[in-house]
Amino acid sequence: MAIIGIDLGTTNSLLTVFEDGESKLIPNEFGDFLTPSVVNIEKDGGYTVGNKAKECLITDPLHTFASFKRNMGSDVTYKAYGKEYTPVFLSACVLKSLKLDAERYLGEVIYEAVISVPAYFDDKARSATKKAGAMAGLKVERILNEPSAAALAYVFHEEKKELLVEKYHLDPNEDEDEYGEEDEFDEKRMLIFDFGGGTLDISVVDHFGTVVEIIAVSGDNKLGGIDFDRAITDHFLKINGIEENKLSAEEYNSVVAISESTKRILTDELKTVMKVTLKGKEYEMAIERKDLITICADVFKRISAPLKRVLVDSATSKYNLGAIVLVGGSSKMPVVQQYLMHLLDCENISVTNPDHMVALGVGQYVGIKERQSEVKDYVLTDVCPFSLGTGVHNKLDESRNLSSVIIPRNSALPISKTEIYHPVRADQDKVSFKIYQGEEMYADMNKKIDELEIRLGKAPSGKDLTEVAIYVTYTYDINGILLVDIEVPDMHIKKHKQIKKGDLELSDADSKRITDVLNSIKKPVAEKNAEDEIFKRGEELFAIAPDYLKYDIGEKLNYYAHIIRLDMYRAPMIKKRLEKYLDDLEAKLNVGEDDFALDDTSWYSDNYTSPDKVEEDWERTWENKRRIGF
Repeated sequence: MAIIGIDLGTTNSLLTVFEDGESKLIPNEFGDFLTPSVVNIEKDGGYTVGNKAKECLITDPLHTFASFKRNMGSDVTYKAYGKEYTPVFLSACVLKSLKLDAERYLGEVIYEAVISVPAYFDDKARSATKKAGAMAGLKVERILNEPSAAALAYVFHEEKKELLVEKYHLDPNEDEDEYGEEDEFDEKRMLIFDFGGGTLDISVVDHFGTVVEIIAVSGDNKLGGIDFDRAITDHFLKINGIEENKLSAEEYNSVVAISESTKRILTDELKTVMKVTLKGKEYEMAIERKDLITICADVFKRISAPLKRVLVDSATSKYNLGAIVLVGGSSKMPVVQQYLMHLLDCENISVTNPDHMVALGVGQYVGIKERQSEVKDYVLTDVCPFSLGTGVHNKLDESRNLSSVIIPRNSALPISKTEIYHPVRADQDKVSFKIYQGEEMYADMNKKIDELEIRLGKAPSGKDLTEVAIYVTYTYDINGILLVDIEVPDMHIKKHKQIKKGDLELSDADSKRITDVLNSIKKPVAEKNAEDEIFKRGEELFAIAPDYLKYDIGEKLNYYAHIIRLDMYRAPMIKKRLEKYLDDLEAKLNVGEDDFALDDTSWYSDNYTSPDKVEEDWERTWENKRRIGF
């Protein structure tokens, strides 16, 4: 029973299947691989999908919908003939059409699919995608990030090419040793730039043999080729003195359609003339490829932000990228390629079949899922695109809690992390833990997922309530299940909750299987990590130190705890200072010395390399970050 792969795109969607040892594209009923992600709703409630529906964007724009993928997981609805349609329903229409195409091609009923989504889709959007699959009659057990799929396709393609060279010696002048075992295990760091019709995803990926490891992801779910079309449209209207609000929906969409055609022409030609007829009058605009740099300046600015962010998050210098792979239809634009080469200061980028790369990668993953012999040894790891944390007390503004991150974004999945918290007041009778997803400083600016509350009794003998440790553990995987465990060992309190984020729908069997895997990676709260050893040592010295030193020891331990959570650039430097401080302290205490110099304000100085400095300093900082695994 075949499983199909689906690249459910904002502009176009594609189908794949793993056959004869490779991922193959499946044509639609018209023989095309690209099916426009457009739905036209008919008066009787029926609908059409694909090229026929795309024509209706001009002839019947009020009842024809495109780019609804951008609103997956939101409350946005689309109205036609007095009824409302959700992005989930419209996506299901596209998926059902693709399912029929696959069944026609393969000659069998299809029950299951793997669907790709933007890496920056949140859990609600991922859940909505699975729900659309279910509405189309497809079991969607796995959602795959688009740049991860592209990386998988690229790695497989490159490996097949290397195998051909090794086996057939395509260049008889090459030294055979160059293709020996040593090269097979060379690690390669790649940047996958996936720029489609409606979304931008950027990933830094490590490739090591048959292991494809996603290091960091970034992107913009509201940025794509559509934005170029609209920028050209706005410029055309401005040049010709046409007011947008005086155009009907049909007229405006016709200008957008011609803008899209103009953009495509400028992919192959250096200049063209854009002509549009409105209300019987013909308007035109001469446009050159280089003009797009100015006309679409805001789009280019939006590209640079996630690109810089993913390089910093992955601790990667632009000079250390072994390959730059462009994926998605919008990446075929020469101005986009030139802009990337400018930002990354490079001359070589790979643009191999960008329209099909994600779909082929999804098909590749289908082969892995089916345990096909050609790809069963491939391993694909993914990361958490958003940070998960909780709100903590803000001393400066008690009305707004600060965010405390427990699982940082770009953590490899599955993952289990524990943080320790304390009650704020000695008379506190309960603690509320609100669970958030996002990167903002203030907790309430992030997306609230759930909330747990624990009741506190009296503090154990010899302790103030503010000294009681509350261990909070988050355990998370790519399927969207989050396990939250709260333990207070001193009070014998334990609380557990399983959160299926984004209204995730799973069968009891699937839910149990995933939960069992997550439970297997959790560590008991008593198990200390490597960083805890330095705290343990500090606490032991605190206990035997003179009273006048206790405050200083505590301040330094707290400062280091603050640094390792908020500024990983400085963590190695501060750790070395703390270790030296404790070494000196222990040496003096061991010989009974009690004359300690406390004037060490330079201990807190900031002489470290910032990523905001000149390019040479960036190299050193990124190398340091990579060394410490950040």
